[in-house]
Amino acid sequence: MAEVDKWRSFFLYGYGYPIEESLTRCPNTAAAVARIPGLNSAFFSILAPGTHIPEHRGVTKGLITCHLGLIVPRDGDVRMRVHDRVVRWAEGETLVFDDTYNHEVWNDTSGTRVVLLIQFERPCATPASGSPTCSSASSAAPPSSRTRSATSAAGTPR
Repeated sequence: MAEVDKWRSFFLYGYGYPIEESLTRCPNTAAAVARIPGLNSAFFSILAPGTHIPEHRGVTKGLITCHLGLIVPRDGDVRMRVHDRVVRWAEGETLVFDDTYNHEVWNDTSGTRVVLLIQFERPCATPASGSPTCSSASSAAPPSSRTRSATSAAGTPR
């Protein structure tokens, strides 16, 4: 998708399967992500300076994507477009979005951007009937001053 060696990933979990060697190398992160309900994938997404990841989209509404900014260069612009909204990372803050919307990423800085990318099962509501229903109206994350959503509570792009 991006040029070779411009976008790299260091997987801790992939599609629900733990990568034991990686988990051993990152014990604190491993312990934190192991507590995430419905965890599907967790990995460090490492984006080299000057890289553009072209528009793409996820394949299932069953997952929500969360990016935790770990290293976010400040000497330029590092951003992501989700549908028609542009968002920017900040260190220690999360971006939560439905990646079935078209999205693309730019790192127009001289530094490397690193985020912890987590995908987890979309929360389901259980109506009075007792049978679970999943809809795009489910909240992806509890509201927080340190969490920014690239989509509205209804799952539609802001």
